[in-house]
Amino acid sequence: PEGSRQYRRVTVPSAGYRAIGIGPEADPVVPTVLAAPDRLENECLSIRLSLQGELLDIVDRATGRRWNAGPCNRLRLYRDTPSLFDAWDIDSQYEDEEESLGEDIDPAVVLSGGPVGEVAFTRRFGSSRLTQVVRLRAGEHHVEFDCRLDWQERHRLLKVEFAPDLRAMEGISEIQYGWIRRPNDRSTQYGKDRFEVCQQRWSALCDGGRGMAVLNDCRQGLSFHDNVLRLTLQKGAMAPDMDADRGTHRFRYALAFWEGPLDGAALSRMALAFAVPLDRVPDRSAPAWSLLEMRPDPSDGAGRDCGLLVDAVKLADDGSGDLVVRMHEARGTRSRGCLKLNFPVGAAVWTNLVERPIDRPGSQSGDAGVRPDGTLPLELGAFEIRTLRIRPGA
Repeated sequence: PEGSRQYRRVTVPSAGYRAIGIGPEADPVVPTVLAAPDRLENECLSIRLSLQGELLDIVDRATGRRWNAGPCNRLRLYRDTPSLFDAWDIDSQYEDEEESLGEDIDPAVVLSGGPVGEVAFTRRFGSSRLTQVVRLRAGEHHVEFDCRLDWQERHRLLKVEFAPDLRAMEGISEIQYGWIRRPNDRSTQYGKDRFEVCQQRWSALCDGGRGMAVLNDCRQGLSFHDNVLRLTLQKGAMAPDMDADRGTHRFRYALAFWEGPLDGAALSRMALAFAVPLDRVPDRSAPAWSLLEMRPDPSDGAGRDCGLLVDAVKLADDGSGDLVVRMHEARGTRSRGCLKLNFPVGAAVWTNLVERPIDRPGSQSGDAGVRPDGTLPLELGAFEIRTLRIRPGA
C-alpha cells in the first residue's frame, strides 16, 4: 500500500559501509517521480509508455529534446536454428524469421510512486511468461527494467530493441579492462560478420554531442544495426540438453542517457553500480568506514570524475594475507588519479597479473611509493592495467 515504503538517498564510501537510520525519525524524501500506467516522469526525463511496456517518447525535460527515434524496450522474438552448434551459435539468418509475440498482456500495475516510480507489465507468448518492472528514480537520467522470465520456448531467440535519436557511425561496447568500437552498419563484410557481438556491462551509441547506453547485469550478447541496439535476452537451444535454459530467469538492464562526449570511465562506473547493487547488512559500530578509494587528480579540475577504476580487491593467492588491488584506465587516454588506503601499510609493491613483484620505471625494487598518509598518486596509459600488492602494517 501507498506509504508503506520509506526511502533515503545515501552515499556509501568506496569498499565500505554507511549506517543509516530507519524509522519515524528519518527525514522523508520529497516525492518527485510521477508514476502512472502510461507515464513515468522525474526532474530529468518525461516518458510515455505503451500497453506493452515500450517507451514511446523519452523527452529530456531540461532541453525539451526527444531521446528516441522509435520505441525503446520493444521485445522481438525470432526462430533460432543454428546450422552447427545449437547452444553456442547464432546464425545471421535469424533476422529473416521473426515471429509475433501476440497481444496477451495484463493491464499495467503501478507498484509505487514517490521518489521511485515503478510500473509493472506482464505478457505471455508461446508457452512463456514475462513480468517486467519499469523503474525510474528521482534525479536519474536512466530507466531500469527488472525482469522475471518463465522461459519455455525451444529454438527461439528473444531480444529487446532500443532506437535512439542519434546518428552514430559505430557502436561502442565495454570489454574487460576497456571498450571497443564496432560497425553500426553492414556495408562491408567486416560489418556483416558482426551481426552478433559480445560486451561486458554496457554498450552505447553516441554522436559528438550526446549518447545512449544500455547497461546490463548478466546479458552479454547484442547487435548494432543502423542506429538500433538489440540486447539478446534469452536463447532456447535443444542440444546437447533438450531442456537448456527452460525455467525462471531473473535479469535487469537499464537505458541511460547523457549530454556531451563519451566518457567510458563514467559509464563503467554507472554500469558497475547498476550490476552490483548495495548490500544491506546488520548495523556496525561506526557510522561509516571505507577500506580504500580512488580519487580524481586535482589537476583534472573540479567536478570531473577519475578516469581510473578499481576492478578487484582480494587476498593474495599464496595465502600470505597480503591484499591485492587491481585497477585500470577506463577513458582510453592517459589519466591520473590518487588511490587512498584507509589502513596502515607495511609495504606495497607493483606486481604482474599473477601477483609476482615487478620493477616499474621510477620505482626501486618494485616499491609502489605509498605516502605516509596512505595516498598513492597514479598515472596510467590508455586502458593500462596495474596490480598492487599490499602488506598491511601493524
